[in-house]
Amino acid sequence: MLYLFLTHFNIYYGPIIYLTVPEKVTYGKSLEKVREYFDLSESFFEINLVEDGLKTINLYIELISSWARGGREMTMLSIVTDKNYKNSIFFDVLKEAENKFNYAQNIYKGFYIKDVEYKNDPEVQLKYEEIKKILLETYNKIEERAMSAVIGNLLILGLDRVGKTTILEYLKKKAFTSVKPTLALTLIEQIIDSYLFKIIDVSGQKKLRDQWWMFTKHPDAIIFVIDINDIQEGERLEETKEEINKIIDKFSSNEKNKLDKNTILLFCVNKIDLYKGKLPKVDKIKEIFKLTEFKGIFTIEFTSTVTGQGIEKSFKWLVTKLLNISKS
Repeated sequence: MLYLFLTHFNIYYGPIIYLTVPEKVTYGKSLEKVREYFDLSESFFEINLVEDGLKTINLYIELISSWARGGREMTMLSIVTDKNYKNSIFFDVLKEAENKFNYAQNIYKGFYIKDVEYKNDPEVQLKYEEIKKILLETYNKIEERAMSAVIGNLLILGLDRVGKTTILEYLKKKAFTSVKPTLALTLIEQIIDSYLFKIIDVSGQKKLRDQWWMFTKHPDAIIFVIDINDIQEGERLEETKEEINKIIDKFSSNEKNKLDKNTILLFCVNKIDLYKGKLPKVDKIKEIFKLTEFKGIFTIEFTSTVTGQGIEKSFKWLVTKLLNISKS
């Protein structure tokens, strides 16, 4: 979901959503809150509509006007999206639109297209069309910027109840969220450090693990989540070892769904907040899962979705590695 709103302060009705791209947007009462932001002092700011899972990125603009009270038209450009983009990636696009408005002669007349007092001015319709053109150009650039943020397809794996989906929810909300177990698979688009990833979250139930590799043949990265309490001797430890071995074997496999040498592995040793005792060293984890001799690109991070420890750090590492590979 990606919309661009232009709000204008009307002398009779106050702030109104004047134009949108796409034009016919059903935005409901929640997005009417955009109109309230004129009272804020910031010129560039974001507002999260948490109840609706939406975010707005806003640039307040004043335009010199011969028709407005006070000699200025009060307007605002707002990007509305259901993804948690960092507002900084759109700043220059919105500022470019502001410059176009400022340098367009008599552009303010376009805001009076429905005002009977000015209906006979020949410039009103022309300037209205000019405003629409600027909005469409801006929206197209916003779409390009949003698309350029997509840099990877990720596969998140692990046994059942290790916290895979909870980690993704933490990345989205920056807080612990109780979630139901994934029953098959979930396709997710997730912003990580300003970049958009397409993530396949697959159930870790034993009867479904043979289907893991049916969902994606060439992931850019694999996130394998391990419950730290499963590293003790027992059935869960042996199952975890077996699944990690299958992943490592796919780097040298001749199968169609073999892994590329540049596929990145992120191992999240999760639920450390529930672990009793001193955390093992990373070298010990490598030894347990026979990763000591593995030459691929990987890291091991201790994580907790309750405290947030290690989650953002490990995914920032993932982003950095993917960017480095894409540039090489």
